Amino acid sequence: MEVNAANAAVEEAINSARNADATGKRAAADAAKMAEQLARETTRNTSLEAKRSKANGQILNLEQKIRDLETGSLKGGKKYVMKLEMDIRELTSELQGYKTMMCR
Repeated sequence: MEVNAANAAVEEAINSARNADATGKRAAADAAKMAEQLARETTRNTSLEAKRSKANGQILNLEQKIRDLETGSLKGGKKYVMKLEMDIRELTSELQGYKTMMCR
């Protein structure tokens, strides 16, 4: 009987060891998959960070161009208004000249 009990205990220990080994192998495989996934996500994150940084730089560039264009438009608009005012003065002066000539 003791031999049977010992054999049963050994058999149980072997089964326990096999189960533990199988569980360990599954855990190792899961860990490897997670490591691969982490590496892919890290690479993807690095790529997205670079794209975000580039996009931010482009946005800053475009904002500066907009400011420059607005400033240029204001200056150009002021020059145009000044030219129109000068034309008005010249035409008013010519009109006064014609009126003076017509009154004589």
